[in-house]
Amino acid sequence: MAKYEADSRPLENLQQLSVSLPSNDYANVIEALSETEKRQFAFLLYGVSSGLQKNALCEFVNQAAPTEVLTSALRAAPGNKDTLVCEILYILKKFALMRKTMHLCKRHAAQEFRQPKLISEFWKSLAEFCNECLDEEAGALYEVLVPNQQVVCWSSEAVLLDLLERGVIQEGDMSKLQDCLQKHFENHELHRAFYRVSEKNYYSMTHSPHGRAIILNHNTFRVNPENPSLQLGERSGSKKDVADLEKLWSDLDFRVSVYNDLTSKDIEKVLKKILEEEDVNASDAFVLVILSHGYKGGFYTHDSRKFSLERIEEIMCDDTNALIGKPKIICVQACQVADVESGAVEQGKAASKAKSAIGRADKIRFMSTVPNQVSYRNPENGSIFIQQFIKVLRKYWNEYSLQDMGTLINNEVRRAPILARGDGEEFEWRDQVSEISYALTKSLYLKMR
Repeated sequence: MAKYEADSRPLENLQQLSVSLPSNDYANVIEALSETEKRQFAFLLYGVSSGLQKNALCEFVNQAAPTEVLTSALRAAPGNKDTLVCEILYILKKFALMRKTMHLCKRHAAQEFRQPKLISEFWKSLAEFCNECLDEEAGALYEVLVPNQQVVCWSSEAVLLDLLERGVIQEGDMSKLQDCLQKHFENHELHRAFYRVSEKNYYSMTHSPHGRAIILNHNTFRVNPENPSLQLGERSGSKKDVADLEKLWSDLDFRVSVYNDLTSKDIEKVLKKILEEEDVNASDAFVLVILSHGYKGGFYTHDSRKFSLERIEEIMCDDTNALIGKPKIICVQACQVADVESGAVEQGKAASKAKSAIGRADKIRFMSTVPNQVSYRNPENGSIFIQQFIKVLRKYWNEYSLQDMGTLINNEVRRAPILARGDGEEFEWRDQVSEISYALTKSLYLKMR
């Protein structure tokens, strides 16, 4: 068979890929903005400013101060000024201006500011809410929250800053705003707009480690006395896959555990025990990798019994609440050919009792092959799918979401040359098509340690 190896070089940090941001004439950057964009710039800058600078920015937002206030507040702001300017321009979607003045392109900016740097999620959400809100609607909201007070604010940004200054809403807490919208604007588009911008569109990956990564590797198989005709051979090359997967998920800051040659009963016990542990409840995500011989809809355990993928998902999604709302990554390297062993006993059969579907959300499943097809594995270099999976994640973890990387993995597997022995002694060129399915509700971005 042809040799194929994973490119295990980790992607360099963004700081090594992009040029250093120059010391800039911030006044020129600000002057290139429209009047509305300057107001938005001041609004976001308020969120990182303090004292007199906050007062000056409030006056600017209310059209009572000159543009020089922005430059002065920017220079007085904490942290790296170039980073702050770039992050604000990124939030305002001023990509051409950012590229021209700050020498940072949209793609690199997306990598850098996908998660907040200096501008908090709270301020990003408020800024997006302002974009969804007409000034007249903001005035109506103000009248509800500050009754018997004349509305002197002339924009959405000014309304929210005034509410913050009065202590009507607290920084970092949008519950008062949410309660008001729910009570007084329940059937109004403004209420729906608030929920669109207040919900994060990506999964939080803030813990270290991010969670558990469990690898179930089935390398050898003993005969099942209930079905002695089923002879499952040793999976040569699986050790290479395990070593590379262990290194990958460790580098992605997961706590990795490898279990070799478990029986069907052992799998149930191990998974249930792990899901009861405290670190799982406090984790960002959960990873399960299964390496084995397989059949359509499942895989074989060490005791040559069938274990359905439906039962795996039932254990992870239905039998526990530990993973609700957290991304669950399932990766399966196994053939998916039709079951011809009618006498095989299936231990991992899913229960028929209907349960809430909520636990089945937030999962993504990678399959090494499509139904009714085989997966190829090299005795020395591991399996086509696993090696391409590792290659793509190492190369693109900082550029694409896991959903998008799934498409790249499918492409790499489809293009991989496979030279396999046919029914006779002749070698033939074969192909393989992997598959991805998911019920994720947000984008999932991974992080290297």
